[in-house]
Amino acid sequence: MERSSQPARFTLCLHRTAVGPASATESHSRRALSGKHWRSGFGSGGWNAKQASPVEHHRRIDAGLMCRRRVFREGYRGRLYWKSDDGESNWIGTAFQDGCLGLDFRYRLNGGDWQPTQQTISILRLPCPKGGETALFLCPRCGKRRKHLYGAGRLFLCRNCHGLTYSTQRERVCDRAGRRARKLRRKLGAEIGLGAFTGFKPKCMHQRTFDTILAEIHACEDIAEEQLVVLLGRIASDRIGAHKQKSPLVMSGPFALF
Repeated sequence: MERSSQPARFTLCLHRTAVGPASATESHSRRALSGKHWRSGFGSGGWNAKQASPVEHHRRIDAGLMCRRRVFREGYRGRLYWKSDDGESNWIGTAFQDGCLGLDFRYRLNGGDWQPTQQTISILRLPCPKGGETALFLCPRCGKRRKHLYGAGRLFLCRNCHGLTYSTQRERVCDRAGRRARKLRRKLGAEIGLGAFTGFKPKCMHQRTFDTILAEIHACEDIAEEQLVVLLGRIASDRIGAHKQKSPLVMSGPFALF
């Protein structure tokens, strides 16, 4: 996310590079496990196959949170603050009038000039079943009810309009299985790692529940270990192929092969 020298303005970058390891979709993983996935090199073909940025890499505004903080009241004016990863404070101006939320911030694309941007978003109020009320955004582009709007471009729009996806939707089968196994191990208070000791049954947990969790942990780790074996085999085959290309077998004399 790019920022100006004036920290008192909201900054937004359209093309923000995804941070962290990319992951393949489930369909690519199944083809890779079955040996039918054509690839040009180790690890290629499945990573970031959807070509969509995850929502976790973009700023978002939450209608429910803003409603609880009483932002959606007539005549309200204020700011939304947050801190960036480097500790710098940022904010965006907000104003509510005639059932609409107004946003005031600055925006620039790929290091260009800063452009002042103002956006108006319609708010829909809904009563809660047990009293009180909540609120939802009406997406400025598609008009659908949304709880979150994301700043992945010049305007805050919903996830579908920006073409965003969730990080979990880009996981491979083995990544999803490993994440599930780690989550269950934390639930039991066990060590994190493939094949690590799961410990004893926690206090106040039924034995049947504990056995079910253990069975799921072992099933998820079996999937992860199977994919690990496949990846190690690919690394070994790639190294052998590279070594043969660097040092070809050359024979001469009466025993040369033609």
